[in-house]
Amino acid sequence: MDTLGNTTTQTTYKNPPPAHATKHSTREHKVFECQAYDEHRAIITKGAPDHQLATLFGTKAGIDALAEFVKNSKAFQKQKTQANP
Repeated sequence: MDTLGNTTTQTTYKNPPPAHATKHSTREHKVFECQAYDEHRAIITKGAPDHQLATLFGTKAGIDALAEFVKNSKAFQKQKTQANP
């Protein structure tokens, strides 16, 4: 628990993040720049050719592309773990 009374949890990913990734990696980096997801980048470019978050989250084409990107790349999926198996 931190000084504000918030509990903290550690995230375990199905696909381990790339070596350069830290807890400070941004969504923007993950969808537009991260080499770990290069094979899926065309999906994002189709929906947000200007590579702007406003286009990605603010247009139907962008939202559809983001949904397809997440489904295919599994970029934001977490793996549930049990503390005491």
